[in-house]
Order: sequence, then C-alpha cells, then structure tokens
Amino acid sequence: MYTLFYPPRGKTIKNIDLSQMKTYIIDEFENYWFDSTSDASIQCFLKDKHISDMIIGTNIEYGIFIHYTSDTEDKLSLYDETKLNEVVDGANCELWASTGLFLPKELAWEVIKEFLETGKASDKIKWISPDDIPKDGNYF
Repeated sequence: MYTLFYPPRGKTIKNIDLSQMKTYIIDEFENYWFDSTSDASIQCFLKDKHISDMIIGTNIEYGIFIHYTSDTEDKLSLYDETKLNEVVDGANCELWASTGLFLPKELAWEVIKEFLETGKASDKIKWISPDDIPKDGNYF
C-alpha cells in the first residue's frame, strides 16, 4: 500500500512521513494550512489500484473536516450534529462546510494517521453520509 498526499501548496508527497504530517496537522496548523488554500487530499493505493480518498478541509476556528470516499463508501466526519445547519468557509478556497463536520485537530490527526496507515475510515469518530446533511448545511 502507498499514499499520495496533495498538500495545500507544493508538490505531491508519496508516503508522507507520519511525524511530518502530524506536524502539519497539530504543531504548524495555522501557518501550514492558512498560507495558501486550506484544503488537501490523500489518495490510497494497493498494488497500484486506487482504493480510497480523503479530502481534508480546515477552518482556523473549528478545526479539520474530513471527507472519506472509496468504491463502496462516502462519509463525512461528524463532531456536532446540532451544528450541521451552520456553515462556515475555509481560508482562501471554495470550502463551505457545516461547522458540525469539523473535528478538533488532535482528533482529526488520529483519523488521518489511521487512513495513512490503512487506507480506511477510522472508527474513532462518527461519520455521516452526504445525504444526511440538512438543506441549510453543506460540505465539499
């Protein structure tokens, strides 16, 4: 298995080092994500076959939103289901997402780390389907 990380700026990184990614998610959150766009993606491959994706969106106040997809799943991170009607934007990008989808960065790190290791959606958080987003809510 290998991953490709498409960062907010710069070149694609194959099999990003976990400690480096943790630095981006936790230690350098404000500087790293809000200097250019505030979103990124990771693709996971098994024997050169694409198996899953993770889109990462950030908001300086609310944290990190995750959208996981595979051939059989389409999931959005859920942190506060009472705030799915409240929508905020990301920095310097087209992100408009419900605030209830954003995870604290420490929790988001655990989900991202597991994805980088397995290519699967973590069971450390609740997930919802895009179909569960209310009419006044949004995700990208």
